[in-house]
Amino acid sequence: MIKVTSYILSKQLAEAGFEAETNYIYAWSGDDHQLLCFSNPVEIDHEKDILGYDLETILEALPYSIEKDGFEYFLSANQFVIAYLEENHCESDLCDEIKKQNESLADCAARLLLLLVEKGLLTFKK
Repeated sequence: MIKVTSYILSKQLAEAGFEAETNYIYAWSGDDHQLLCFSNPVEIDHEKDILGYDLETILEALPYSIEKDGFEYFLSANQFVIAYLEENHCESDLCDEIKKQNESLADCAARLLLLLVEKGLLTFKK
């Protein structure tokens, strides 16, 4: 089963202007009482539906490296953490994205992507 970003993080990504090709959407049921995640949707209501993203899509959106304070940091990912490292040590502002209990790596990567936007290191067209 493929894990996708949570509805909350997907919504925050949309608000930040992030958009990429995806096969997942969060949509409300016909009576708007239940939120569902669909794969390969036929129709998308751009006013109500929120796009969800898998880990691969988020990793592709994260820059391979970033420069901060004269240092270059490289993206590193494993089953516990997704962060930017410089010669095996973490940039303190950008290595807080340790996978939380019961969280998917897609969510962990999405939080890092949003952190880059928040710190002004990455922007998206809105």
